[in-house]
Amino acid sequence: MDPKLEQVRIFRDPLALRSFLDQNQAFRAAFKTSRLFQVKRVSHGFANLVYRLTFADLSTAILKYYSSNSNGNDAIQLSQNRYHVEKNALALIGHHQRNEMIRKPRLLHADDSLCYLVMQD
Repeated sequence: MDPKLEQVRIFRDPLALRSFLDQNQAFRAAFKTSRLFQVKRVSHGFANLVYRLTFADLSTAILKYYSSNSNGNDAIQLSQNRYHVEKNALALIGHHQRNEMIRKPRLLHADDSLCYLVMQD
């Protein structure tokens, strides 16, 4: 199977995604204090797949996958450059949190090869 199609299949299926994350060394290293308990899709948007990750200690995080296709139509191609734009923006605002009234999500983990971010819920 085409590796890109396999990647999209994994990120579209919460059970496959949980299995993938459980086996992913970089992800496990980033969240070594608690084991992944549940993966639940929270968005049915056009461009990205968004999941809430719940860990055994009941903490949560948001995983956002930047597919190279539209979620509703595989024929519509999208640039994954939007992943890098959001990753850089999260890193930048993380250094400039001056207004405590506005809660900004903290970047917890990023995978540049697969184009997904995990951020504070």
